[in-house]
Amino acid sequence: MRPYPLSQELRQAIERLFAEPAMAYETLGADRAASDGWYEPGCDATTLPARRASLLRAKLEKYIQQMAQEHEEMGSPEASDTLRMQAIGLLIALRELSLHFPELQEAVSGKR
Repeated sequence: MRPYPLSQELRQAIERLFAEPAMAYETLGADRAASDGWYEPGCDATTLPARRASLLRAKLEKYIQQMAQEHEEMGSPEASDTLRMQAIGLLIALRELSLHFPELQEAVSGKR
């Protein structure tokens, strides 16, 4: 697995933001030499970009659905606040994905 290409600016931001930056690096997949329990093979580069973006959109939406389920199961205000803040990051990623791949909007509207 290839590690995430970590710029010096991103590394500095992570180190300022996280008391334990190793956790953030691990989540991002930076500085990783071997695969671990989080490893998932990436999409084949020969797959059309719109298809890869569509797969990513579905995966991010599934994470949000799982967070909603956890929110309902836990019933804890603190846990729900954490889940909402994490979901905000995923929603931002979905918005950016939609802006960069406008053909995804057409694909979704065609299904509804």
